[in-house]
Amino acid sequence: AGVSVIRFFWRDDYLDARDPTLSVDGQSLSFAFGGGKATLTRTGERTASLDVTEAGHVVHLNLQRD
Repeated sequence: AGVSVIRFFWRDDYLDARDPTLSVDGQSLSFAFGGGKATLTRTGERTASLDVTEAGHVVHLNLQRD
């Protein structure tokens, strides 16, 4: 099975995603986009963290499913 990320919504725009990589344990998904890279990591059954790196700056977001 492969990994696919098509678009990434960031800063009020849909950006093309490329080079997706799933971690060996299946808990993290990393990909690049124009101007940066992102990693989504499952932290719990209903939670995840998203780390977005742009121009050397990292934005960390904690996510929770409703």
